[in-house]
Amino acid sequence: MFNIVRNDAFVFIKTLGTAKDSAFSRYMVNAIFMIPNERILSKIVDGIDNLDMNDKDTMGDVY
Repeated sequence: MFNIVRNDAFVFIKTLGTAKDSAFSRYMVNAIFMIPNERILSKIVDGIDNLDMNDKDTMGDVY
């Protein structure tokens, strides 16, 4: 999971805003994947999985 998120998903998300002057591309140009290892990523995923997504405020915050 770690390699897929770091090497594929994060890289894909970084390049979503192809317009050079879009807000997304400006904010993501220097984005760094800062999750250091598999164990931490697993804890993060488990924590998100345990959130009550029926609460629209929580869902928006996670997004």
